[in-house]
Amino acid sequence: MVKKLLAQRKKLGSLAPLSHRCGNNAKFNYSELEWLKETIRKRPDATLKDLRKTFKKPCSTTTIFRALQKIKASYKKTTQAAEQNRADVLATVTQSAIGEWFKACGYTI
Repeated sequence: MVKKLLAQRKKLGSLAPLSHRCGNNAKFNYSELEWLKETIRKRPDATLKDLRKTFKKPCSTTTIFRALQKIKASYKKTTQAAEQNRADVLATVTQSAIGEWFKACGYTI
């Protein structure tokens, strides 16, 4: 350790701690994080795969997830799916619910 510090002082002229120089560069810079925020605002139902496909650089879904964490984006889904309000789905659900109620009460249909 002492040899390392002496060599560092001789080479750099300082014993100050060295900054971390390893690792990968970030995929998302400030403007790309802004792009991600805007995309989420326009398409809140987009999946991680959708966002990855629309991003201009190759990256993984984990990278997209981490970028969303970085901008503190919420990924809560609605408690009720939009399809549940369609007329054809309501009719089917209502008919099956009535049928089940009749069967539970002992009636035959």
